[in-house]
Amino acid sequence: MHIPFENYIYSTQFIEEPWTQYASAKGQQHELEISFLLAIDLDDLNEASRPHLNQILYYFNNIVKAALRQKKYNQIGRFPKFFHLDDKQRINQHRLDAWPGYECQSMLSTQGIFMNIDCCTKFINQTTIYELVNGMFDDGHDDKEIKGMYDSSDTDRSRVTVITEHNSRSYQVDGLDLNLSPLTCNFKMKDGTPVNMKEYFFKQYKIKLHDKQPLLYVNQTRGDKTERIYLPTQLCHEASLPKNFTKDQRKMRDLQQYKINDPNQRKRKILNLVSKFADDATFRSWGIQMEQNLMNINGKKLREPSIVDPASGQPKQFREFVNRGVKHLQPLKVNGDSADFDGQVSKAQWAFVYHEYDEGLTNDIIAAFKKV
Repeated sequence: MHIPFENYIYSTQFIEEPWTQYASAKGQQHELEISFLLAIDLDDLNEASRPHLNQILYYFNNIVKAALRQKKYNQIGRFPKFFHLDDKQRINQHRLDAWPGYECQSMLSTQGIFMNIDCCTKFINQTTIYELVNGMFDDGHDDKEIKGMYDSSDTDRSRVTVITEHNSRSYQVDGLDLNLSPLTCNFKMKDGTPVNMKEYFFKQYKIKLHDKQPLLYVNQTRGDKTERIYLPTQLCHEASLPKNFTKDQRKMRDLQQYKINDPNQRKRKILNLVSKFADDATFRSWGIQMEQNLMNINGKKLREPSIVDPASGQPKQFREFVNRGVKHLQPLKVNGDSADFDGQVSKAQWAFVYHEYDEGLTNDIIAAFKKV
């Protein structure tokens, strides 16, 4: 197995003799000789191999993605989060779907390649883009306003990501075309047969598209060419919570039951995914084996804090509040006697340990602490 990257070729097999290849550029034929440079042992890294580690991790992550795709897990969004269509749960009272999934990313550790796996949940809007656009027209918005909602060139807006019903793929939208429709969007099949979008979707997916509906489009660059892909708004759903949903605390509490917060449940789900890699064909083709047990990390467990009971004013163990499922409208006060330093809790003693992807959320938490 060989992987080209810039001026190097990485191989899973040792090639002792120089390797000759021929290539043409600008009408001229060139002879290329590829010779052995160094061997990289992921279990015993040295200084000579370190300049190549980012490329190795990049391709290793792609191998993981390929293995997950074989198991019908699709990546949604830019981050390495993968979801299976059959696992989704309907939340009809809020017109949402909950997709439980996994975040998977390989990293380097002192013991070689380390696979970081965690559980995650993605909430998808049940309302289609077609319904949202029609609703905006009914509310009196004009063409310019509606098109601007999906215009990726507008840097003041976050780019809209959608999930399609017919193949469960995610796309980052570049714009909305109000003039095209499934009847007027024409293209050619691989065999050269002309077809429009409505005909194609019925033939390929047995889906009847509405004749009159605007189309989303995505600009995909391949080499020197940019190709525009059109998507029927009837089959597209925003891969995010509805506008202003996060400001409603009651609704956000309702969603907690669909998240995997229990540590034992998370462990079971993670081990279930790891077991699927035990005899994975993609991993096997690369000679990769995954350890089936979770990594153990030794650390200090902090003493559980005690809480000042708002009713009696006396300190109680925090676990009592958790077991009773008590929810307080007012903030609880940490009892100073439970602290490890001089009986006082000072914000100078707090520290946050977080993943780089959660930096924005962590900054929001810190800002909230500063306001208290």
